[in-house]
Amino acid sequence: FYTLYATFSYDDMADGMSWSWLWRHNGEVVEGANELWAYGADGPGYIYFSPEEGFQFGEYTLEVWVNGEMLAQSGAVMNSAAAAAGN
Repeated sequence: FYTLYATFSYDDMADGMSWSWLWRHNGEVVEGANELWAYGADGPGYIYFSPEEGFQFGEYTLEVWVNGEMLAQSGAVMNSAAAAAGN
């Protein structure tokens, strides 16, 4: 089983802000959560996804939302080359 990590840096955050993330597979939500920010004003961060059933072929995207506004989106494609490389 593999884990997909998304790393990021953040600035101007405040503890108590509403934030959430969504992982999608081919556009369909497969995981996500809502939290209150508790990580300080700035620094490095990460979010990960490790599905119990493993990764299926297709596109995985991550959306990061703060106070109801999407601030970041990124994606990765899982295909036979990625599987053969152990990614």
